[in-house]
Amino acid sequence: MEWQEEALSYSIERARTNLAQLTSFPELTEGDRWVCVDNGGWVGGHWVGLLWLAFAHTHDDTFHQGARQWAARLAPRQHDTTTHDLGFLFELSHILGARVSGDGGLKAPALVAARSLSRRYNERGQFLQAWG
Repeated sequence: MEWQEEALSYSIERARTNLAQLTSFPELTEGDRWVCVDNGGWVGGHWVGLLWLAFAHTHDDTFHQGARQWAARLAPRQHDTTTHDLGFLFELSHILGARVSGDGGLKAPALVAARSLSRRYNERGQFLQAWG
């Protein structure tokens, strides 16, 4: 079990470092550098979810406050009807956040996002339109 604890500790410390340094949502890496996007792109919820998981494991308020701040930055996307990626954005940032923090208020933006996503439903073809 030793290597798992080492891996978890390493991951938490990387999250701590990234939390202190990042000003935009990490989306991918090129070489040893993050490529970031301001609005969360399609994976912004994963970054916030990682912060919630770090908080759940450590109970460190730095992760709690960081997760809340980054989730708030994603919240405007709840009205975005141009993408099918709302689940990626809100499940980990808001639903997981509500579970980890006990703050049921985090669910409200996720429910609005679900309604926004449902507007992409094509009745005739019975599918959610991905793009365009």
